[in-house]
Amino acid sequence: MQVSIGRIGFSTFLGQVSNMSDVVPALQAAVAKADYDTAHRLYESHATDLDGNIVARNLHAETLFAQGDTEAALSLLHETQARSPSDVRAPLELGKMYLRLHDKASALGWFERAAAVAPANMWSYYHIAQIHRRHGDFAAEVDILRRGERHCHGRVLAAEYQTILKELASARTLLAVQRLSGYEIRLAPPAAEAPELPGCVHVTMAKDEGDVIYACLAASYRQGFRKFMIADNGSTDNTADEIRRFAADHPSAITFIVSDPVVGYYQDVKTMALVDYAARVFAGIGSPIRWAFPIDADEELQAFDSEASLRQIVNHADRQDAKMIVFAWSHAASVTALQRFEPEQDLHRSFPCRSRFGPGLVRKCAFRIDGVAMVEMGAHFIRDCADREADMVIAAEHGFAMIHYAVRSVEQAKRKTVNGYNALKAATGMEGMGSHWRSDYEKFVALGDVFFQQKVEAYIDRVKRHAI
Repeated sequence: MQVSIGRIGFSTFLGQVSNMSDVVPALQAAVAKADYDTAHRLYESHATDLDGNIVARNLHAETLFAQGDTEAALSLLHETQARSPSDVRAPLELGKMYLRLHDKASALGWFERAAAVAPANMWSYYHIAQIHRRHGDFAAEVDILRRGERHCHGRVLAAEYQTILKELASARTLLAVQRLSGYEIRLAPPAAEAPELPGCVHVTMAKDEGDVIYACLAASYRQGFRKFMIADNGSTDNTADEIRRFAADHPSAITFIVSDPVVGYYQDVKTMALVDYAARVFAGIGSPIRWAFPIDADEELQAFDSEASLRQIVNHADRQDAKMIVFAWSHAASVTALQRFEPEQDLHRSFPCRSRFGPGLVRKCAFRIDGVAMVEMGAHFIRDCADREADMVIAAEHGFAMIHYAVRSVEQAKRKTVNGYNALKAATGMEGMGSHWRSDYEKFVALGDVFFQQKVEAYIDRVKRHAI
């Protein structure tokens, strides 16, 4: 039953939920909408019937906490836990509440209690790991997530288990670069052109990225890629010309250029279609691929260890029989806001500022194509690919990062926002995606072009302060 409580009186609302089976869903709806006054009255009006319902008691504790009655909220949760000591829900809520009160020791204690009560509940490990990450203890974060992986493998939903793997990949990345100064990526000098990276394909989708796509494709070529599958999504700038220029300048590479006329934002399925096509066509011409590297037109793989090479990472992944290689973004920015960036300008000299690897790092994944993998939006993880930690290779542990040239000029920031907003608008089922594009577009409508000048300047400031 769907209950709308924002536009009806409380007496009418109570009439709609007089059936007890509807009370808890209605209570959940009120708390989800932060309508705590309604939630409080609803619980109190059914307090006797709800007294033994752990979900309802936890929701009421959340309501009391939000209304400022911290003591009553904690008392209710402690009572719930004492009544049902073998139930994991109250300890989890106590851990979260103490965390919001900045009581780290109590929060950790209750999350550990939750893990002891229900070893296969992944959220205990997740919350403990987040506490360790916020305090920079990445070794402890890795340890608790590994404990969670052991207990949860095969016992929880795939999506929940993959949350552990995602966080474990991030934690291992942070641990690997902790030895660097402030987790900052200092790129190694550009290596000489690497020999061919066998069995690997670079996959890109591009729309109006003519200022940067040649440089990023050329960077992949220098890393050893000789197979490229590129979809041009109806670009109106010089993107197609730049792709063709790259193909002409690198005749030893096989470069497929696919025309993508679909405006809608379906990046995940489009990426998989390109990978499937690449697998078929390269197998058909006697040069099969094993690994797909989804790399956006504004991204490039770069070593921060002078001894590192992409070939070493791929060889290690093959020896380990791994299924996924996880990279992490380091954001690049110019020193001051550029109004326009031209493709003939030097990418590295124009964007010398690099963000550190911090707690909010973003993953980007390559994957082996012989499974049933499915790219998540943005290729930030690969579903149905890694089944255990051993299935992942962490690129930072081998001296590699992914450099992201996300915001390059005022003109490009506007173009990216408008294109992103239009792509989301043209797609179906994407209501929860791309909130940054929707928000930026609304600010653009309200403020005009001055918003993008502000956006670029704010981005540069965040990169310089390592706050991104």
